[in-house]
Amino acid sequence: MGYGKLKISFALALSALALAGGAYFAFPDTQPEVQQVYPNTAALVLDFGDGRVEKFEALEFAAGENLSEFMEKALTEKNIKITHESYSGLGTLIVEIDGKKNGENGKYWQYWVNGNYAQVGASSYLLHPGDIIEWRFTDQWTREDLNLRP
Repeated sequence: MGYGKLKISFALALSALALAGGAYFAFPDTQPEVQQVYPNTAALVLDFGDGRVEKFEALEFAAGENLSEFMEKALTEKNIKITHESYSGLGTLIVEIDGKKNGENGKYWQYWVNGNYAQVGASSYLLHPGDIIEWRFTDQWTREDLNLRP
């Protein structure tokens, strides 16, 4: 390659780099992060164990709010009845959601957070932005079925 062609190639490469840099500053990444758009929100899925599934996205919660408080507020706003009982030393246990009561046909309400089976009761779990809370009315009790860690 001759000196003239090398000079032209270098000039073209430098021009392309300048254009790419200009485009970067002229069109910055404007895609917002979910937490910036929807701070303190969580998704809620209710699987009633009979084919009925209710899904709610971007439900707001207060900082420091626990799952039991969140459920009471969110479901009341959606006209879904929720019943819970308090147990000394254990906290609040959700015993019924929209007519499906714990013990019915051997099924109980259990919940998962972001795909992981809950390790604490609903009144002990503090929500985090972006959480996906899934409640299932189920009779599955093995570690494998519940996705429990050994």
